[in-house]
Amino acid sequence: MLDIKPFHFEENTCIEDNDVTIVNWLIHSNINNILYCYQDAWSFPYKSQNATILGENFMDQFIENNYQQRLRDLFGLECKYIYTDNVEQVLTLADIEIKKGKPTKIMLKTNCIPWSEYYGTPNIEFLHEFIITDVDYNNSLITITDGYYGQYKRLIKFLNVREGYAKQAIQFNFHSKANHSMKDNFLRILQELISNKDNTYNNMLDFANDIKKLDNLEQEKCQVVFVDTKLYRNLNRIIMGRMKYALLLKLIYNQDEIFCKLADEVQKCAANWKRIQHLLVKADIMKDIKRICDRIESNILQAAQKEYTMLNNIIL
Repeated sequence: MLDIKPFHFEENTCIEDNDVTIVNWLIHSNINNILYCYQDAWSFPYKSQNATILGENFMDQFIENNYQQRLRDLFGLECKYIYTDNVEQVLTLADIEIKKGKPTKIMLKTNCIPWSEYYGTPNIEFLHEFIITDVDYNNSLITITDGYYGQYKRLIKFLNVREGYAKQAIQFNFHSKANHSMKDNFLRILQELISNKDNTYNNMLDFANDIKKLDNLEQEKCQVVFVDTKLYRNLNRIIMGRMKYALLLKLIYNQDEIFCKLADEVQKCAANWKRIQHLLVKADIMKDIKRICDRIESNILQAAQKEYTMLNNIIL
C-alpha cells in the first residue's frame, strides 16, 4: 500500500488536487510551489469558430497541455492516460504499478462514490477522480486517497468501481526535474503574455461579439443544465486561473508592493469574469438572453479593457 496523504487547494478541481497530492508525496517540497504550474493561467484561449455553441471555442487542450508540461518540467511528473472500457484491466494495471511504488488515478461517476454528496442519486453522473493506493483482491476492495474530499486510506468496493468507472485512468512516469529557476521561467512566460496582449484582448472581443449574436442558450446546453455546459465550465477555468495566478504572484513577490498590488488586481479580474458567468446563468433562468446580452457584452468589453491596460502597464 502507498501512504499518500491528501492535499486540497481551495481553487482546485479534483484532478488538480490529486496532482498536488502526488507531487507533495513525491518530492516533499513546499506544496505552494505547485502554483508554478499555473504560469500560463492568465490567458483567454478563445477562437471564434462555432457560432451557436461558444463553449466549443475555448481551446481546452491548450490549457491542459501547458499544465501537463509544467508538471513534468517543474516536478518530474508525467501523466500517462489510459482510455479503455475494461475496468478489470485498469485494476490489474493499478495493482502492478502500486507494487512498483507508483499510484494510479481513476475517474468514476459521482453517484457511485460513497463519500460524494451525489452518492446513490439517480440520473446524476458528474465525474470525479481519486488516487488508488492499494488493490485488495481477497476482499474486493481498493484503498484510495482523494485530495479534493480529503479522504485518506478510504475503502471502496470493486462493485462501486465497476458500476461507476468512466473509461479513464491515469498512471505516471517519474523524471528528473528541469534544471532552471522557477522564478526565471515565470518571468519569461510573463514577458510572452505581455508581448501577446493584443491577441488576448482580441480573443475577448471575439467572445463579446459572439455573445451578442446568440439567440438563446439551448444549443449550448445540449440537454444538460447550464452549469454543466462547456461554456460555464470554461469560464470557471478563466476565473480560477486568474485566482491561482494572483496566488502565484504573491508567492513569488510577497515582499514587492507593486506586484502584490498587481495580484490584487488580477483577483478583481477573476471577479469580473465571475460576474459575467452569473449573468449568463441569469440569462438561462430567464430563457431570454437577448434581454441582457448588451449588459453581458458590456461587462466582457470592460473586463478586456482592464486586463489589456494592466498588461500594458507591467514593467519587468
